[in-house]
Order: sequence, then structure tokens, then C-alpha cells
Amino acid sequence: MSKKNVNDNLDLLVSKSDLLMTQSPFNAEQLTQFYSKTPADKVKSRRAKGGGTWQYVETSYVIDTLNRLFGYMWSFEVLTGLEEAAKITASGTCVVKGRLTVYVNGMAIVKEQFGRCECKHMKESDKFLDFGNDMKGASSDALKKCASELGLFRDTYSKDDVVAMNIVEDDEKQSIIDTAIAEALEKLKSSKSLRELKANFCSLNVKIRTNDSIIALKDEMKLRLEKKEENESIKDSAE
Repeated sequence: MSKKNVNDNLDLLVSKSDLLMTQSPFNAEQLTQFYSKTPADKVKSRRAKGGGTWQYVETSYVIDTLNRLFGYMWSFEVLTGLEEAAKITASGTCVVKGRLTVYVNGMAIVKEQFGRCECKHMKESDKFLDFGNDMKGASSDALKKCASELGLFRDTYSKDDVVAMNIVEDDEKQSIIDTAIAEALEKLKSSKSLRELKANFCSLNVKIRTNDSIIALKDEMKLRLEKKEENESIKDSAE
């Protein structure tokens, strides 16, 4: 991630130390995964029923991510039995309820969600082409939804409700902030009038605006420009 991109979103800039300040049983790597944007090459798309497209991540990537983050200390089970699923599937859609359990520091964290899959039928028949495959599809969907409730791939499955953070190392965060402050100082110094100074100051990110060196320069520039405009006003009156 370039410094320029982060400078545009300093409110979303978070270091790994910041993450660990939260009251959470998760470690820095797990929290980073929860708050970071899903890699673009892992987000797939397919046509959605009724038009448009639907974004998703493949089940294999969900499993790989869970294995990496929780060291294989997790489990997933389908709570809906075959008979119950078959009755629901009569409507043309296979729906199952799944339960994801992850283990962190001796704690079991549980998420439950429903998954669905459109059933495929034999040509010119009400018989299912492969009911087992439909169950597998619905179960995979339930796993992904449970994982998203845990915090994984939230930007893919709840994109309208989630803003991904910019997670960086502590020293990188400080470097980015220092660069932003230096650029802000130069911006304030370039002000040619009180109006321009006010506009330049108000355009700064709040985190930068409250920096001591920024405030000191703003006050210094204000006095300097007030004196300049006062002298110009006296000169104009004299003429």
C-alpha cells in the first residue's frame, strides 16, 4: 500500500499494536485478517439469479484461511439432517444450518448461519440431479457465512456495511504520519492570506490537524498574515 493512498484515509490507518489494544481473545494476525480487505485475486464472481453478479470466495480459500489463523483448531458441522433438508428442498432450494466453532486461548467461539444452494433437476423431471451435491453447496455457503460473521471476508459478503482498515507495522504507521505532517506543514507555509490559511488548515485530516507542530505553525502563520494584511490595509488607506 503506497503512502499516498494511506494519506487519503488516515482515519483507517491502524497498526498491529493498535489492534492488540482491543479487548479481544484474538492475536494480531487474526485481527489483521478480520479488518483487512480480501485479496482481489481471491474474490470471484458469478451471475446472480435475477440479474447482476454475486461476489464470493472459494471454499478451499476459506478452509485454508481458517487452518492458517487457528492452527486447525476449528470445526464445522451441518445441523440440518438429510430428511429435513430433503423436505425443504422440495421448494427447489436446498437450505441447511451450519455451525462454525473456532478455539482461541481455550475459548470456543461459535457462529451459526444458514446456507443455500439452488437445486438442479434432471431434464424434464422433478427428480434431483444430485441431491448430495446440492447439500454440499448449501453447506459450503453456510461455512462462508459463518466465517464472515466471525470477521473473515466481510468486505466481500457485507460490502455495504464494512470499511476495510489499512493494517500496517508500527514503524510504517509512524513513517506515514510523519510524511503527512511534513506535507501539511508545507501546505500551511504556502498560504498567502488568512482565508487561504483557514482553508488549508480545515482541509487537513483531524489526526494531523491536532498535531502540536501543525497547531504552532498555524498560529504563527495567522499572526504573520494578520500583520501583513494590516500593513497592506494601512498602505491602501494612505494612498
